[in-house]
Amino acid sequence: MTNSQPVSVGTDQDTIPRAATPKIDPKDAGADLDIDAVLDDYPIILANKTRQGVFEPPPKWWPWWEKSFFGPARRNLAKYTSQGWLDSRFRTSPADPPYMPDQFLLGAPFALSAFLSTLGTWDGRDPTHPIHSLAKSTLLDKFAASHSLLARQGHTVTLSVSKTKSDPEVKDIFISFGPESVIQSTLTEGTVLKRYNPNSFVKASKEGRGKHGYLIFREVTFEYALKEKDVEGWEDQMPGLGPRARSMQTGAVVGVDVSCDVELKVEVRKGGDEGRLGTLVTSEKVDKVLEFRLESDHFEGKKVSPEGFWRVADVDRLLISDRVREEEKWFDRQE
Repeated sequence: MTNSQPVSVGTDQDTIPRAATPKIDPKDAGADLDIDAVLDDYPIILANKTRQGVFEPPPKWWPWWEKSFFGPARRNLAKYTSQGWLDSRFRTSPADPPYMPDQFLLGAPFALSAFLSTLGTWDGRDPTHPIHSLAKSTLLDKFAASHSLLARQGHTVTLSVSKTKSDPEVKDIFISFGPESVIQSTLTEGTVLKRYNPNSFVKASKEGRGKHGYLIFREVTFEYALKEKDVEGWEDQMPGLGPRARSMQTGAVVGVDVSCDVELKVEVRKGGDEGRLGTLVTSEKVDKVLEFRLESDHFEGKKVSPEGFWRVADVDRLLISDRVREEEKWFDRQE
């Protein structure tokens, strides 16, 4: 994919906008709205910057051989393996065209456009708004503060893709296996307990540890949730094929990361209501390589339909970067 300009990657020292931290208190309804402050804090970075991902850029702590050889090889193998696994579920007959990536990518840009346009009409609070059918709640929680602040003072912000400068590309496919009580997303939180290599580790599930607790084992882009009491010797090595196969039989959630070089149009308006646009306050265009994750709900079975299967689970690496930071805290605990 060819990008129109280099993408810089933010670090903790950069002034990268953080979600849910507006510079104006939403309760202060009488304050003049600082549009620049709101846009600076908007969850989607309105500049050609990106956050840290799982693989890109390669983590600084990876040794050179992982960055140059083993990391890319593991990533590519995982991608092609998961594509085959998905194809086997979506294709109803051998004569059907492969679903991944071509059929999937036909609909992915429309999912992004629908998400952005619908998000612009959300006040950050309404639980019945159509945005909930297009995106997962953990992602919407990140946008709630910005949209609530704007709505309280009679403003809206809308992002739209005004130009697509490259074909969308599937970057990675994440598959998390386990029962629905434990696995509802490919972005499950958890404290890393052990790292086996740069791409493999085990973390505790949110249910905690112990007799009834689960451990979640990550191998590149695959996760397996297993009861801790059923996994012996996990402190020394990943569980074998048997335990992983049992985890796969309890269901899965799939997340597909898509990247596209786009021109975003950002508009802030004041006033207006249903069927009537408000007064334009500011409008700008942003060139950006935008990455977003389309994710399924938990499902079981060998055959599924792609109709209504996907919702937006992450955009601009908003949640992924949080998970990566949490997973890398393991190193701090080793010191």
